[in-house]
Amino acid sequence: MASSASSQSLLCLPFDTRKRIYAFAGLIRECPVTIVPSSQANLFYGPRPLPLNHACAFEYRQQGKPDRVSRGHVPDCLCPEFPKQLMLACKALHQEVQKVLYGDNKFVLCAHGDPGGLGALKTLSKDAICSLRYLLVRLNNWPCPRGHSRANLKMNRCQICPSSISQSDPELSAGDSASELILKEWEAICQSLSCIPPGRLQLEFICDVDNADTARRVLQPLDSVPRLKECIIRLGRKRDHTLQSIATETATRVTAETATRVAAESSEYKPFHYLGLPQEVRLRILWYTNLGMGGSFLPSQKSLHIVNGKLDQRFAFSGMHTSNTVRSCCLQCSFTKLHCSCPLKYAAYSPYCQCRSLPLELRHVSRQMAQDASEVLYSMKIFRFRGSFSDTKNMLSMIPGESLKQLKRIEFDLDTMQTLHWDKHKADWRDLLLFISTHCDHTRLHLKITGDPGDYEVVQETEEVKEAMVDFYAAYVDLIRAIKEAGLGLQDFHLFLPLFFDLEPVLERYVMGPDYDSKNGNRYSKAAHSAELYPHVHPYYKSIPDWHKDL
Repeated sequence: MASSASSQSLLCLPFDTRKRIYAFAGLIRECPVTIVPSSQANLFYGPRPLPLNHACAFEYRQQGKPDRVSRGHVPDCLCPEFPKQLMLACKALHQEVQKVLYGDNKFVLCAHGDPGGLGALKTLSKDAICSLRYLLVRLNNWPCPRGHSRANLKMNRCQICPSSISQSDPELSAGDSASELILKEWEAICQSLSCIPPGRLQLEFICDVDNADTARRVLQPLDSVPRLKECIIRLGRKRDHTLQSIATETATRVTAETATRVAAESSEYKPFHYLGLPQEVRLRILWYTNLGMGGSFLPSQKSLHIVNGKLDQRFAFSGMHTSNTVRSCCLQCSFTKLHCSCPLKYAAYSPYCQCRSLPLELRHVSRQMAQDASEVLYSMKIFRFRGSFSDTKNMLSMIPGESLKQLKRIEFDLDTMQTLHWDKHKADWRDLLLFISTHCDHTRLHLKITGDPGDYEVVQETEEVKEAMVDFYAAYVDLIRAIKEAGLGLQDFHLFLPLFFDLEPVLERYVMGPDYDSKNGNRYSKAAHSAELYPHVHPYYKSIPDWHKDL
């Protein structure tokens, strides 16, 4: 009787309040919930309410949560247990709790080597399936057989659990007996999902295939599923243009509104004549693509990273005042945060991905489109170079002359080995500066040079510290003197040194003039000098050396 009274009092509260209570009780979880057969519900992760299982090791690492991953095992879920008592209180509360449970949590359905994992969806009732809003389906696991995405390829094992990479699933291949069983079960699963209302389900689908025919075969069952709200598809373990096109086409088709499909197929539909717009309007539109600064990418990826003359879009910068770079993902390409479906790394499509992927295909639309795209690309981008100066010059020499004139922002990240052995590189550096002076409009150019923090580490590890500091000082001065001798009438010049912080404004004024202040700048202002970022007691801090003389 007391239980009934408490249930009635709970149901009298507003739904938003009840939902917050359910969240505090552990009904709504941050980590995805794996749907497994009842016989395997206790496998790997400890006792859990049937038929649900949990895996929240890797996504917590990605989200910056406390790292509970220790060597040799996968930790238990960090979320509290499901409140089973709520579902036993009364019929009305049971129905609402079930809708919240299956509607507000993210679920994972995985087939490892056999279709048995997919069949676990059949353990859910029809009402539970109709309530689903987030579902990740994975037909094969790579590189880890248990579905983790981080692996040590040299050690041949997963970085999250002790599983061997050699035990991971192979790529799906149409015609293979094991693959055919999985495909048949996948078709049955899509039929089971047909009861979900249109525009409700967000589906993430991962299946590494061996060719385009298998990709089309494995995606065909999605046409039987009602219109999806969002769809993320990954078809390959490396970038493949054909597979990526198939993924993009399928995801667009299964998420399109019915009215949009009808309008596109009707004879009254007329394409928009983009090239008929004024040029300033066209350029403004392209500014909102990833060619310009208004694209949908992370701020850390605003620079185009060019290493040894080759563009690498998979890098992001670890900080504004360092030259360190790391391979990164935006972590937004998957709503479960379990696996990466970044189009820059895999044959994948994700509407959530915020990694910077340049739409270079626009260059092949028409001559006018190519000119507009080049103007936006070169005038609004930060080109950040690292590596060989000669390779950088060769890369710049392949850019058309009109595009070189549009360059506004160039940055150079020095490598410690370049600075340490400057005598071997200073000739290439002067040739590069001469090329920029001859072919670029340097009067509108912002030049930024960032030293490698490894310079400081080399000095500290050397027995003759003062001699090493003299060598680095000589390299810095010669590098800056070359800019002055090249006659670059720069618009702005910013310098960041890992040694001799107080020397930064001195060398900047040497290039730009005695009245120049980079923190104000002519157009591009410098946030702060390194001497202002680090206190004098900081071990990195080095003042102007006593052997320095006015240049």
